[in-house]
Amino acid sequence: NAGGSIDFWTKPTWPAGSSETREWLSAPLVNGQTWRLLKQRSQFGHRLYCGRFTPAGKPEFTVSTDISSWPADTWRRITCRFTTRLGLTHLQLYLDSVLVDEASRLGQLQFTGPMSLSASDTYLDELSIAKQVPSPAGPREETIFYRSFDGSSQL
Repeated sequence: NAGGSIDFWTKPTWPAGSSETREWLSAPLVNGQTWRLLKQRSQFGHRLYCGRFTPAGKPEFTVSTDISSWPADTWRRITCRFTTRLGLTHLQLYLDSVLVDEASRLGQLQFTGPMSLSASDTYLDELSIAKQVPSPAGPREETIFYRSFDGSSQL
């Protein structure tokens, strides 16, 4: 079993109609792929994506939700969780603590380097990165990184 999660509060300051891609986090994976958490304009409006992207930057194995109606200057909580068990990886995306999308696929997310924080035009607070660890009661998450910006740091 393997897995982990990213959890944080964000307050975007970008204009509602912004067509720019806004990335919060990324990390390199095998075969030139990248694990990313970002906002991107799509043919259906603005979407929040979390998961694996191709070397060309296209969503390949992701969870997503429509965020076209997000008002600027409003705090939102984002959580992206992944688990791998018996060769099957399961992704979950939560928005304000509510599960909004999930997906499963054979294979693992094989990270090859450090995670980068690259958010722009947004405030960030209570960033938590956790990994899944075994325990007698079953797998549990253990925080490996936590940073509180006290809501005052604009990235």
